[in-house]
Amino acid sequence: MVHQWTLLDTLFVAIIVFCLICGVVAAVIGHRKNLSVGQSFALGALLGPQGVASVVRDKPGLPRAPSGMRTIRCPCCNAVQTIGETQAEYQCSQCKTENAVQDSQ
Repeated sequence: MVHQWTLLDTLFVAIIVFCLICGVVAAVIGHRKNLSVGQSFALGALLGPQGVASVVRDKPGLPRAPSGMRTIRCPCCNAVQTIGETQAEYQCSQCKTENAVQDSQ
């Protein structure tokens, strides 16, 4: 017996494909904004266009630092830079202010 595709089957497959496409679009956007790709994909796949819009509205994350370094953002000028993992103070490469490293960074 051959299964005949009904309108409901076609609609179900179309919804699944649409959700996967939204997930991939959200994951690509999240990757470009240095956000979690898995979380971005899940938002897009589960929430559809609203999930993609949520990823678009998210603030960009900090880029990954090389091993032995960490990425920080200057509190004065908002410049992103990498410093040593154990460094307690740094001079901003853009505005040249001396800053203490805060634990929340």
